[in-house]
Amino acid sequence: MGTLFVVATPIGNLEDISPRSQAVLESAAVIYAEDTRRTRKLLTHLGIRNRPLSLHGDSADSAWRDAAAALADGDVAYVTDGGTPAVADPGARLVRLAHERGHPVRTVPGPSAVTAALAVAGLESGGHVFLGFLPPRRSRRMQLLESAIATNLPMVVFAGPHDLSELLAELADLLGPQAGVVVCHELTKLHERVVRTTLGQAPGLDVVSQGRGEKTLVLDPPQKPAAPPPESQLRLELAQLQDSGLSPSRAARELAARHRLPKDVIYRLVVDSDRN
Repeated sequence: MGTLFVVATPIGNLEDISPRSQAVLESAAVIYAEDTRRTRKLLTHLGIRNRPLSLHGDSADSAWRDAAAALADGDVAYVTDGGTPAVADPGARLVRLAHERGHPVRTVPGPSAVTAALAVAGLESGGHVFLGFLPPRRSRRMQLLESAIATNLPMVVFAGPHDLSELLAELADLLGPQAGVVVCHELTKLHERVVRTTLGQAPGLDVVSQGRGEKTLVLDPPQKPAAPPPESQLRLELAQLQDSGLSPSRAARELAARHRLPKDVIYRLVVDSDRN
């Protein structure tokens, strides 16, 4: 009975591969990869001749079943395009199938963009919330962010280059422009950048406006306001959100998250506004 090895690979610097990861990749009967081009580059660097097979989020159901079935013939290694698999990629599906079929599942730990970013963020916290890549739909994205903010923990978010400006604006609206954020770009690579700033200042930085590729954001724990703003200010902000095109319920939820207030307090303002 074969074992599924979930193998961490470098997130940028190929020298970060561990001896154990290399040994597992050399001995595995089959290597499945989220991005075969990047994995072939790594295998060539290591002098490993195994040819990786493609397995990613758009793979057919049959491909995932075939990968799990391959465990009957020997050990299988799964790697993502960089970092620790099955954390922010579809690899968890293969892990579940292996468990369901009774195969051992083993981790080969190593590089991770999440832990790398947290290590250089300078936060003193007993935990964090990892959100990965946020949903493309704004309503679902905001709902997820509001739930994370309610934990009062630091948040780690992945963002693509085309989504970053919009995401920073949404985060500033929810957390305030003075909220701290660490922007990580090209971690472990030659042009690595780690910049601590605020959500209000971040959009003007070259690491945001000019840097290509994905970014990892580490957001400071939310700070609860010393006192809620007066009702007149809440009504003004509520009107501004609605004028921007948000529905009354959506505007109320965002305003409640922004000021860390119970949603029913803001909903009451919505009802009063409708009556007037």
